[in-house]
Amino acid sequence: MAGQELTITGLTEKMRALERLGVDTQDLQPAFERIAQGAVRDAQSAVRVKTGALYADIRVAHVKGKWVVRAGDSLDYAGVQNYDPERGNEFLTGPANRNESEQARQIEAELKTIIRKYDL
Repeated sequence: MAGQELTITGLTEKMRALERLGVDTQDLQPAFERIAQGAVRDAQSAVRVKTGALYADIRVAHVKGKWVVRAGDSLDYAGVQNYDPERGNEFLTGPANRNESEQARQIEAELKTIIRKYDL
């Protein structure tokens, strides 16, 4: 399993509802990018480093209108490092799941800004 990808999901319905109200949901993109960049920093601090190849390959990608954190696309051992119960350390999924409340706080702050901006 080469390459791992972390996607923050769960906002699709809310984003569509905002769009129906005439809100430009692109206003939320900076918040999503900041969250993804934070996940990259957390993953880099958690990944085991032997050669540095996996550490260097943890990055943010903007794919089909959403921000994702990717790692190990060209490294066969990335999945093992993340998911293997004996050898893995969840360097990618672990930090992202630990910071859910902070991510929700950031999105909530951006939503409040949008609500004020569009007088909703």
